[in-house]
Amino acid sequence: MTSQARSKIARTVAVMSIVVAGSLAFAPNPSWKKGGVRLSTKAADDEAKAATANWNPLSWAVLRLKATEPRFLSPINYEKRKGVYNCAGCGARLFDSAGKYDSGSGWPAFLSPTSGGKVALEGGADFFGRTEVLCGNCNGHLGHVFPDGPKPTQGLYSADGTWVNGTGRRYFVNGCALSFVERAGEVSED
Repeated sequence: MTSQARSKIARTVAVMSIVVAGSLAFAPNPSWKKGGVRLSTKAADDEAKAATANWNPLSWAVLRLKATEPRFLSPINYEKRKGVYNCAGCGARLFDSAGKYDSGSGWPAFLSPTSGGKVALEGGADFFGRTEVLCGNCNGHLGHVFPDGPKPTQGLYSADGTWVNGTGRRYFVNGCALSFVERAGEVSED
């Protein structure tokens, strides 16, 4: 990634942070629950602060308010190393680099969750043919899955250079809802 692209991403993140932070000041207090029992306002606020202490405003807006990050913004979209993608909210393992591919959409795209991944789907397909993708561990909004991904008969190279077959689905995930952990000792084929 060029320094000009990094600079543009940094400016966009700064602007989005200001916009999201301003909108959060007027957002209603979410009803935090633990074990099916509604927590008091003080306990809910303490739990929310602890769980989200390291989040930036854009991650908060995506994971908790179901916002969508701007296209081509996330460095995760350009990640080519071998590794795993975890939930930025709770650290649960969600996707593997072998299933990530460049869809040209501007958001990280995956063929399927990793085996044993904590991905949950909610609701049926909406007007746009998409279903919401959530972290099965913390219920954070990740993005959407569409039924028009590369077909099983179509092979393609994943972002880390692995040859894989399509699944018929495309998981579009907000990059700010993910964290990347590189696999030690493996090198991508560029």
